[in-house]
Amino acid sequence: MNIKFASYAHGLAPILIIVGIFAFGSIVAGKVVAQEQSDGYPSLYIQSGMPQYPNGTVTKTRQGRNLSEGAQVTIETLDSMTTIKGFFDSELANRGLTNTMGLPVNEFSTMAIYKDGPKRFSLTITRIGNGPNYKIQINYRE
Repeated sequence: MNIKFASYAHGLAPILIIVGIFAFGSIVAGKVVAQEQSDGYPSLYIQSGMPQYPNGTVTKTRQGRNLSEGAQVTIETLDSMTTIKGFFDSELANRGLTNTMGLPVNEFSTMAIYKDGPKRFSLTITRIGNGPNYKIQINYRE
């Protein structure tokens, strides 16, 4: 967190201005929402028991104050599109979520939505440029 001090002229007491850069949190209604993480995944995502992709690097996360506000995770991997999709199909089915909508898998992108009651898991997989890397984007909420 970067902290800068500023003061007003005419002898007013210094005013602390906090310019924060929060690596694992965000400001919601003036309060920092902590994002305890395991292997880069947001705590709400972990607590919900959702699958953590084993062969990727978490590059971005975000979460709300609770699961109704959701959690988002972005992962990069060298695995193939079919390997990634197969992993999530299997893992989410084991957790009781059903694939209710999706696009066919091709070499560039695919997406799917899985549901179980109030649980909603959306998965988007896209190829990064012309290279072998894929970006996995997950949005989860209850």
